[in-house]
Amino acid sequence: MKNPVTTLTLVALFLTVGLPMATVRTQAEPPEQPGKALQTFHGNVDAVDTAAKTLTVGGQVIYVAESTKISKQGKMIQLSEIQAGERVNGTARMTFDGKTEALTILVGANKE
Repeated sequence: MKNPVTTLTLVALFLTVGLPMATVRTQAEPPEQPGKALQTFHGNVDAVDTAAKTLTVGGQVIYVAESTKISKQGKMIQLSEIQAGERVNGTARMTFDGKTEALTILVGANKE
């Protein structure tokens, strides 16, 4: 038969070390990130603001990050090369602060 003092000591050790460790692991998990769901956008460009790094399409302000991939006719371009009236489509995500941030922007021909 085992010594009851040893058994109680092991149980007490588990309770003092094991339970706080389980709590720490639970708290270490990252919170849900709101930017996971992708959105698509398309339409004619209303305005380009290179200082604010935004593009307005159909009245929706879309923020352009350094990581945003912008292309026109298969070539990478800069935000400053997009003109009002051009047709665009792309993918975006919602940032933690509620802004729409473009991941990709494909620029089409000017609408006549």
